[in-house]
Amino acid sequence: MNALLLTNHLKNFAGSEMQIVELYEYFKQNYHTVKVYANCTGLPVIGLFNPCDVIDDIEKINLHQFDLVWSQHCVFPLLFKNKLYDNLNIKLISVHLSPYEMLELSALSHMRTSPP
Repeated sequence: MNALLLTNHLKNFAGSEMQIVELYEYFKQNYHTVKVYANCTGLPVIGLFNPCDVIDDIEKINLHQFDLVWSQHCVFPLLFKNKLYDNLNIKLISVHLSPYEMLELSALSHMRTSPP
């Protein structure tokens, strides 16, 4: 499986960073291909990833290359800023880690609260 992990920041040892580190390690240990993108990166956390697995420019991401996308901090919509995709076949996990953090609240108004 090819997985893409998206987050806003990978700098400090905090909750959302540790979530991505744990997922990354899980996929690597189970022999999956995994790539990571964050809007902001820095030491020490970015040092926990193989540099070949880190995407440094969101424009380089092609969703057709992935089977699974894990997105936290509402990063996923940024992938459509300059691209359109036809016949996209991915599993998307959109994660909201906090009801208080502004990065998490920005998409809540667009989420369904009950099934259609």
